[in-house]
Amino acid sequence: MGRLFDKYGPKWLVIPGLVILTVIIWFFTTISPTSSVAFIIALHIGLTVGIALIWTPAQTNGLNQLPPELYPHGTAVMNTLQQVGGPDWNSSCNQYPYGRYGEIFARLLRPDQSD
Repeated sequence: MGRLFDKYGPKWLVIPGLVILTVIIWFFTTISPTSSVAFIIALHIGLTVGIALIWTPAQTNGLNQLPPELYPHGTAVMNTLQQVGGPDWNSSCNQYPYGRYGEIFARLLRPDQSD
């Protein structure tokens, strides 16, 4: 990722990462009880690639704006934001889909019961 960042800059990594992430998240909406495990694993791999294309260049570009004597402080702030913001964002994003996914998981756990 570092060589690509040095060669093309953050813009040419973040924008394709956003496109990949958008497409993969759309495909996540098509998951059903009949979806194969390989499909779900492929979606997860695509999701992590998209996140890597976004997060790494964005964080590097943000930290490069600091003067060298503030690099340790910038890194500490970024790490703190990741550790504190990650669980908060995750919990807030997971509030919405549980209605649909709860129904799907219930069908997976009890396939003998009909609607």
